[in-house]
Amino acid sequence: MKKEYNIINSVNKVPCICLIEVGGTVGDIESAVYLEALQQLTNNLNHDDVCLCHLSYLPIIGNLKEQKTKPTQHSVKILREAGLKPDFIFCRCEEPLSDEAIQKISLFSQVKKEHVISLHDTSNVYKVPLILEQQNFSSNVLKKLNLLNITLKNKIQISPYSFNTWKHLCDRYESSTEPVVIGIVGKYTASNDTYLSIISALVHACIQCGYKLIIKYINSSHLSLKKKSKKKYINAKKKANKYSYETGSEINSTRKQLFVDDTTSDEDYDKKRRIKYMQAWKTLKSVDGVLVPGGFGTRGIEGKYLSSKYCRIKNIPYLGICLGMQIAVIDVTREYLNKYANSEEFEDVIDLQNNSDKEQHLYDSSDDNNNIDNKNKKKRQFVSDNLDNENVNNCDKKKYNGMH
Repeated sequence: MKKEYNIINSVNKVPCICLIEVGGTVGDIESAVYLEALQQLTNNLNHDDVCLCHLSYLPIIGNLKEQKTKPTQHSVKILREAGLKPDFIFCRCEEPLSDEAIQKISLFSQVKKEHVISLHDTSNVYKVPLILEQQNFSSNVLKKLNLLNITLKNKIQISPYSFNTWKHLCDRYESSTEPVVIGIVGKYTASNDTYLSIISALVHACIQCGYKLIIKYINSSHLSLKKKSKKKYINAKKKANKYSYETGSEINSTRKQLFVDDTTSDEDYDKKRRIKYMQAWKTLKSVDGVLVPGGFGTRGIEGKYLSSKYCRIKNIPYLGICLGMQIAVIDVTREYLNKYANSEEFEDVIDLQNNSDKEQHLYDSSDDNNNIDNKNKKKRQFVSDNLDNENVNNCDKKKYNGMH
């Protein structure tokens, strides 16, 4: 953290603290240049204008549940080799730091005991600022930056922040018991990080309204029964050679292991598709509200449209963001104006596919015409080579000359 304004020369300005985060692991070659830049920055500033905080992990190993401080000691050692001495050490651990662990870290890292901060697991992430406040972190930071209990000429006093409002927020989060189920209909439902900002917004809204949030992900591609696309004919021998390998013990033999996928038949595909379809609709019918986030491409568009239509008919709260709002407009337009209405970008893709099919058909027809001409030329050449002038009468000669 770096102070932007000097209190002595700018007594009427509120000091601005710039927070700089250097990610990665100390000792990695990727972060070496950033550590060097940070070292040069701290060297060009006053001692009370910079506060360096180091984050480390304390594992708990063995049945004795002992907190190991050796990884933290080594990371601080490497950090000092880069020319940086930490003022605070944040220790990420599963349980609160023991007095013995704090004593070791303070002794071998040359950091004050009160500057060794415990960041242990909590029931919710909103308790982390309260944990820091319990260890007087804000007061110690202001003291390190020489900003504690300073009153400017404009009567603005710099003091630690009051966490009463924040504590009230955490209490409301913990005390919320009435559940509300929100279904997120999207294409990228394999990871929670995909819609992280949306999830955070929903959590904040539930805290404000006093509800306990339950999120259910619904894959929009499973809400519609899509027929299996026809595949091109593949030579079985070429496919076997492509997806086969020779084992080490059978190098000299001709026997090969072949991967066979038995789930590619139309019957199995339809069966699996039907199961996913039923599960997706069962989940959609169990939610209290539906949120359709943004997305790209044509995959899953029909499923999002069906979810919007279901919410409109069943009077279920629906929120469309970006593409989700487009889907809602398509739904209303198909219902009241034109049942074939669609978004322009999806129509362009469809037209492009149709045009490509037409062009391919033209190419195929031209190839067929060329093949017919080649066959006719071969027939004529065959007739001319095997024609015996002595056994052909005048009438046949006239017909033959007419052909040429």
